[in-house]
Amino acid sequence: MSWLLGLVTKNPAVLAYIAGIAFICGLGAGAYPAWKYQGALKDAVQSKYDSFVAQTKADGVAAIKVATAKEASDKLNKEKSDEQIKVMGDELSVLSSQLYNSRASRGYLPKARSGTKRPGVVCLSRAKLDAILGQIDAAGKDIALQRDRAQLGLYVSCQWAKER
Repeated sequence: MSWLLGLVTKNPAVLAYIAGIAFICGLGAGAYPAWKYQGALKDAVQSKYDSFVAQTKADGVAAIKVATAKEASDKLNKEKSDEQIKVMGDELSVLSSQLYNSRASRGYLPKARSGTKRPGVVCLSRAKLDAILGQIDAAGKDIALQRDRAQLGLYVSCQWAKER
């Protein structure tokens, strides 16, 4: 060991070489196991990541299939609801027209009492009042029909939402 001390004291560069060799040996002794350990950790994390990506893709594909099926079902239900609204609206129009026509055909005012001096005059001209009441009834029929159609649409929409 004294020869080493003599060598270092005569040439200080030898100390630097010895320190470098010791550092390289220590680095090699510690780096290789660390490299192996970190590689194993990296492989474990990579496999977990790969399985996560695969599971996410599978879930995404399944969600797209479910959404597509749901969209097709909703579209079919909407078409059925629209058809139901159209049919019921047509029936409502026919019924409204029948009620209006039956009321219009018999007049809007009650018959004058027998024995009245002027049965064609009430407080206005009976014909004018009857015509005005007919116009009011026609406008009211259209408003009532629109209201009934809106109620029908709301009813069918509520039924459709309950089925969802």
